Amino acid sequence: MDPDKVDLRDKRYQQHRCYKLVSLIHINRQLDFFFTVAARVVSGRRHECPILYELVDEVVRAVGRDVIKVLILDRGFIDGAQMGRLQQDYRIETILPVRSNMDLHAGRRWPTAKPNCKPRCAAWRQPRRRVAPRPCWAGGAAC
Repeated sequence: MDPDKVDLRDKRYQQHRCYKLVSLIHINRQLDFFFTVAARVVSGRRHECPILYELVDEVVRAVGRDVIKVLILDRGFIDGAQMGRLQQDYRIETILPVRSNMDLHAGRRWPTAKPNCKPRCAAWRQPRRRVAPRPCWAGGAAC
């Protein structure tokens, strides 16, 4: 492509800045209000997952270990190792929505240092085994 023939007013050739806001908010049980506990604005090319867990670590260092009890996340923040670390180190339960066709056990990376490190959440139940019935052949005839 000849750079002299490119029309820079065309939107395909314009660059735009992109930023992401990763925030940690507190809500009350009645859902009357919320306030921002921690926030970070980062480049749009960075993934939010490690940034959120850094924010949680900073808040726990600032306010104490047993202040955050439950962390409600979106599906984009599924990271078994980090969620297990929050449960073991800070006693923070993690709740996240799952679809019915998601197999969370397939790619999980739970730390196995402690035997009781599995989260206590209905979303993390053992998957059902589907076994197709096999025909029983005895002398060439089905049983």
